[in-house]
Amino acid sequence: MCSSDLANLCWKLAAVLRGELPESVLESYEAERRPHVKEVTKRAVFVGRIITERRRPITWIRDSGLRLLDRVAGISDLLQDSNWIPVACYADGLQARPRSKASGYQIPQPWVTGPDGGRARLDDLLAGRWLLLHGGQPSPQPAWDRLGVASFTVTPAGSRPAEGTVIDSEGVLLGWMTKHRAATLVLRPDAYVYAGAAAGTQLPAPPAGFARPEAHTS
Repeated sequence: MCSSDLANLCWKLAAVLRGELPESVLESYEAERRPHVKEVTKRAVFVGRIITERRRPITWIRDSGLRLLDRVAGISDLLQDSNWIPVACYADGLQARPRSKASGYQIPQPWVTGPDGGRARLDDLLAGRWLLLHGGQPSPQPAWDRLGVASFTVTPAGSRPAEGTVIDSEGVLLGWMTKHRAATLVLRPDAYVYAGAAAGTQLPAPPAGFARPEAHTS
């Protein structure tokens, strides 16, 4: 079991134990993680076959070809692990319907400026909880607001720190939200997008059985 599998399972187990989500949420683990694990395994096996090939004609082509590719600008970067390993995107599992373009993706984790003016990773401000992220003027989301789900408004680089805001210091978050056509996002505790909504529209409802998050914290 890799770290992504553990992260996916652990926050769901914690939510069930706190009474935040029903036990049925655990059934989403396999639906979310299996496709990504299968794809990563398939690519790893393919690379392994290339590395362990022993037939001389093929090894000569392999070695010569890789040396040539390594001299081409940008090609060596593409061969790095971070590029050939696919980014996980959950097409099924614990996410709202209808899906948005951002649904199932994990939000980027750039450096941001928090409400206190301190520089931090976005992950540290998210703090492993359900959270609404507004990319502009916040739009009321009654179904989520009445459950006490925390929220942040993302403001552009150069903005003044303020309560309830995250300054997009590196210009990453607002661009990502625009690319995925989402003015508001619901982030799960693992920073994957549960739901997204365009400007002025309502988010889908919280998952069935979802309880007030703060009611289970101390």
